[in-house]
Amino acid sequence: AGWDTIIITQIMTSVADSGMVARLATKEAWSWTESTLALGYQNKRGVLEYLKAKAIVVLRSLLAFFFTSTVTALIVRMLISSGVVIMFPLLTGLRYLGCSAIDMQILNMSYPWLGLPVERLRAQNKPVTPLIVAHMVRVVVLYSMYEACQLAWGIWLYDKPLPSGLELWIYGIVMIWEYYSMIYLRSAAAIYFLPRFTLVYFIAFHFYLYGTAYGFYPVALLTMFLAMCHSLVFCLTRLEVPASSRLEVSFDQPRALYTALPWTAWSAMLPPSWTLFLPLNSRAQNIYDDPPDNNNNNDTDGPPNGAAAEHQGEDQGRGGGIGG
Repeated sequence: AGWDTIIITQIMTSVADSGMVARLATKEAWSWTESTLALGYQNKRGVLEYLKAKAIVVLRSLLAFFFTSTVTALIVRMLISSGVVIMFPLLTGLRYLGCSAIDMQILNMSYPWLGLPVERLRAQNKPVTPLIVAHMVRVVVLYSMYEACQLAWGIWLYDKPLPSGLELWIYGIVMIWEYYSMIYLRSAAAIYFLPRFTLVYFIAFHFYLYGTAYGFYPVALLTMFLAMCHSLVFCLTRLEVPASSRLEVSFDQPRALYTALPWTAWSAMLPPSWTLFLPLNSRAQNIYDDPPDNNNNNDTDGPPNGAAAEHQGEDQGRGGGIGG
């Protein structure tokens, strides 16, 4: 990859016009235009043109981050909600083959958003197959759309000569972010800092990507990935573990920050997909947290200050008893 960068850059600058280079052995091709070559001469422009070019780079980087992260979050959500449906026909088939030790109740409890509807259908003597097939079709259709998005947005966002497969590596790194966020991102500090770290690393890589005609992009992407891994490990060891020790995150409160909807829902249901785009608006509190300060509360419907202080003292006493 290093020699490719040197040779392709030399050819591009020597031709100084639109062109294309192909490698017959691997069937790779790199094409460029005059606008691509102009990226290597941004420092020779005027101040206004230079600032305009950098503003466009920031905008394109933010768009790339938005589209890649959102579509990846949706596909991860779909794989969790519907992808596990394959377990139901698989375990059912194993039971028909004689594996009577398999308990379907464990599967229903592990995935209640699928298990409880299956139990309800069976209790009403209705077929379960349409439900299973519907989820399978959903997986096939949405994952096909995800693959199509990689190709389409690769043309829109990365319309310049790049090493083969670089766009797929970018999507793969974003997929790691999303799975990590789903499993490990639970404390308030990690939720606050990690997205900002990853955004900075992502934009820094795209500044180099959009600011050069052809560069050492695999090395830059590897650097971004290693920096991201450092952030993931740091948040896990320095933020998540202490948060779990002080019960900011627990079995009853799996996340410190969450999005609360203003209506009740079936406890076995997953939130709608559009809630992925809602901001976090609530914070969980456990019995060891300090009670809210009601002294500055101007709500006239609340108890007097003396009553509020009395209730706070009772709560603190109960908290101390439990802690002891």
